[in-house]
Parts: sequence; C-alpha cells; structure tokens
Amino acid sequence: MYLLKIAFNHENKLCKIGECARRRGVEVDCPGHEGCTATLSVEENAGDEKRGGRKLASILTSGSHPITVDKLCTDADGRMAEGFGDEMKSKQGVTTEHYLDTVHLNRAVAKAISRARITPQLVTEHPCKSKEHRQAINRLADSIAWRAEREVRAANQKFGNRKDLAAQSITAAIPALIKCYEDKHNLCRKYSLVCDGEKCVHEYIPKFARGAYRFSPSDTEVLAVILRKRMGKEATRKTRYSLTTQKAESVNHAFAKTNPKHSMTCSRNGVNRDHSAIHMVNNAIGDSILIKAKACNVPLAPNSPALSTLHHMNRRQSYFRIRASSSREIQQSTCSSTTKQISLV
Repeated sequence: MYLLKIAFNHENKLCKIGECARRRGVEVDCPGHEGCTATLSVEENAGDEKRGGRKLASILTSGSHPITVDKLCTDADGRMAEGFGDEMKSKQGVTTEHYLDTVHLNRAVAKAISRARITPQLVTEHPCKSKEHRQAINRLADSIAWRAEREVRAANQKFGNRKDLAAQSITAAIPALIKCYEDKHNLCRKYSLVCDGEKCVHEYIPKFARGAYRFSPSDTEVLAVILRKRMGKEATRKTRYSLTTQKAESVNHAFAKTNPKHSMTCSRNGVNRDHSAIHMVNNAIGDSILIKAKACNVPLAPNSPALSTLHHMNRRQSYFRIRASSSREIQQSTCSSTTKQISLV
C-alpha cells in the first residue's frame, strides 16, 4: 500500500525583486509588493511548526470538498499537531487526536538514556579493554530502546484490540526490562513478553557484557522514568496504532532532488519544483515524466528508447519498494516470534 501526498505547505523568504530594489535604495517590504515571491518576512521564523500546521489544516479544509482529519501522527518534539488541531477545530469542529511517531520516539528514548550519563558497573570475567568497556556502555542506550520497542510490539500483537490489557502489560514490564540486563529474570518470567527467563539476546550489546550490568538504585530510577516515555500508559495510548512518519519523511529526499539546498536557489519557481517532487512521489518516476510530457503536448512515441527506459525505472522503483516493505514485515515477525504467554493479575 502506497500513501498519497495530498497537501503540503511551502514557506520561503526569497525575493529577487525586493533584493534588487533594496540594493538601489528603494525600501520595499517582503512579502506584499508586486511580483514578490516570498511568503514570510525576514523577521519571521521559517521553522515555526505550529504556524505550518495551521496553514496545512487551512489548505485541507478550504475549497468545495474540505477534508477533515481526526487522527494525526507527528514526532514528539514538534508543535505542528497543536496548530493543526486548533485550525481543524475552528474550521470544521473536529477534534484531532494526536499520535506519536514510534521511530522518533525510540530515538528520543535512546538519546535520553545516553544523556542521563548512567554509569553501570560491568561484572564479567572477560578481560575487557577500556575501548570495549566504553563500547558496551555506549550501546546500552540503543539496546534498551530497542528492547522497549519489542515489548510494545509483542503486547500489541498478543492483546490486539484490548488496548487496556496491552498498556497494563507494557507498563508492568518496565522493572523486568531493567533487571534483565543484570541477568535477573524473575520478573521477566512473570511480566515480560520477550524474555522467558532462559534465553534472552540483548541487541547491540557485546557478548561479554550481556547480563553483566549492575545498576545503582539511582540509575534504576532514572531508567524507569525514561522508559515510561515509551512504555507508560500515556505513551502506549499515543502509539497504540504503531504509526510512523517515514512515508512523509521520504518526500524530503524528493524535495532535495528537485530543489537542491546548496547548489542553487530557486526563488521564483521553487513552489513548482516542490509540486513536481510530490507528483514524482505519488506516481512512479517514469509515469510522472510521461504524464508531464503529455500535459506539455510532447508525448513520447510508442517505440522510443526513452519510453522503455522510463518503464524500466518504474519496475526498478516498484521492486525496491516491495523489497523494503518485505524487510520490515520480516523484522516485525522476527520480533514477535519470541513472545510468550503471561497472565495479568
């Protein structure tokens, strides 16, 4: 299944006409003068996500066929959802429920653990060097974040639509997860859906350090607070559909291709280039070129070599899309294959 991009908001401060006028001593305000290509003044913040969300909702709700959105997925550190929800509420009277992107959330958890400066001890017979010791400590954050994601996926798969039981199971697994890295699996046998207490593989952790961590009481408390951002009741509610923004993030690569940042500056036709990028993403690359060529009254001949090349580009793009989708499904099935049955009291 491919997602269509139906709306986007373009913001820029570039105006060559205003720049030339100011060089000649003529005071002009951008935007506002005749032929101005800027949409923001120099003083405004181009990275204001709240304003961008407001404008995006305004685009969707305008016209003869307005589109209402009751669910919105964004990254946790952005404010786009706030502006989007306010505009959707005022224009259509619809309350937009905000969900968090699981990919960004997992990265945020790993980064929070790294910044917390947790310094566990390593109790191992392996004569580890200082470099290996640092490697084991540095990889702990990524390993814990991925283990938390596996617990969440396993609970969602086991309980399905019974979201309350899934949230209860995920939250109860927080202390078991921490003790698992200390090679103490009593809580894992009771609460964890990933570790059965006998065989547990900690991803990203060197073999000599698996189960050899020893956390202080303060480190355990800090880890529990951070893990609640991913495994707490509020976090499980906002991630219960396992939504991500990766499909939308992929459009940035198309924007970088049609409207490069560093090699050129397109103040006049930058919007057209962005529309071309979205057209290329919604349709295959080859089909997009064929449609635009036909719209310009320059269709390609049926037997032209360019036509066969474009069809080859379409097949290649479709192959890599299917391959990427299959690899994600294999990863999810591998993650869920280690789940076990537990009972919640």
